[in-house]
Amino acid sequence: MNSTPSIYIEDLDEFNNTIFMDSLAKIDPELWRIKTYLTTLKINPAILPPLIEQISKIGEGSGWGEVVLKIQKRRVIRCLGVDDKLLNLDLEDGGDDEKLGQQRKNLEDHP
Repeated sequence: MNSTPSIYIEDLDEFNNTIFMDSLAKIDPELWRIKTYLTTLKINPAILPPLIEQISKIGEGSGWGEVVLKIQKRRVIRCLGVDDKLLNLDLEDGGDDEKLGQQRKNLEDHP
């Protein structure tokens, strides 16, 4: 009596994952690197889309800003994107016309 080999779901999942990761490494090495970091460090990949969206919004806006993840008790609570306007101005008005002209130019260079 011949018995057929048993295939376990865990073995099949591991095999499929290995094929997927090998293929991904060849097709898109940067995406493979991101997936490897997420898997190795056990980071929830659902965090990335809001983060990428906020980065994109800053890129579409002034191009200056920051993205902040608010984390409390090992949970990502919020993803904040702030689109900045570069001012580079003195807080106090010194009345120096040349310096004021340069500050205005800085504003024009970085809207």
